[in-house]
Amino acid sequence: MFFFPMAGLSSRFSEAGYDKPKYYLQTRGGLNLFQESLKGFSRYFETDDFCFVYLDSLVDSDTIRTWSATVGLPKTSCHTVSVSKPTRGQADTTRHGILDSTCNLEDPIVIFNIDTLYHDFRKADDMNIAANYLDVTELPGDHWSFVDPDPVRPNMARRVVEKQRISNLCSVGLYSFGSARLFLDLYANLYEGEKTETEEYVAPMYQGLIDAGEPVRFRLLPRDQFEFLGTPQEYEDYIGDCTPNRDDNGRRDWK
Repeated sequence: MFFFPMAGLSSRFSEAGYDKPKYYLQTRGGLNLFQESLKGFSRYFETDDFCFVYLDSLVDSDTIRTWSATVGLPKTSCHTVSVSKPTRGQADTTRHGILDSTCNLEDPIVIFNIDTLYHDFRKADDMNIAANYLDVTELPGDHWSFVDPDPVRPNMARRVVEKQRISNLCSVGLYSFGSARLFLDLYANLYEGEKTETEEYVAPMYQGLIDAGEPVRFRLLPRDQFEFLGTPQEYEDYIGDCTPNRDDNGRRDWK
């Protein structure tokens, strides 16, 4: 099952003057960001289930189902899970999705950011890669998750960390786990117990596998396979031709 966590408040966008969550924003092709992001997985629409975990104060299940159908996802493959308040982060959102959906705990799962466009995604198992992996590309900046490659074993991760630039290999927001049960176990080991204000990210969960001696692989993919729209600046750079005072993207004005 694919999981698209979308239960955040899009605070960076609201602080920049946008009135709607980022997945409502229009893309170059006329679709919204939700639809364009989902469309990148279209080769699996007929074979896999997709689960969207959303904040019910910002969107509803019928809207998500309509958006999904517009880009070709069959109704039987579209699943939704609502949460009534913002979660503690992407990992927590995914946990809600697993526990409240029809997901088989023994099946592999793939998690993807709703704010990245992936051109023609293909699963790693189509390429004979083990189930526990993440996709990376080379990017500037320090606001990503990072992979430190093993110097001896090609395409194996030695460390996976959040927002610490330990290499130039940046996560694109695509995370695969061998089973939903494994995800829940890793989540419990890392995040359950005394809660803090720290956001619960998915990428650092791989470190638990690495520390236990289990293989975690990464796929280094070309930068041109993606569009990153997770910040207002990234979105505005992508659109390129926005003009002041346009409100069709939910923005009050350009500052």
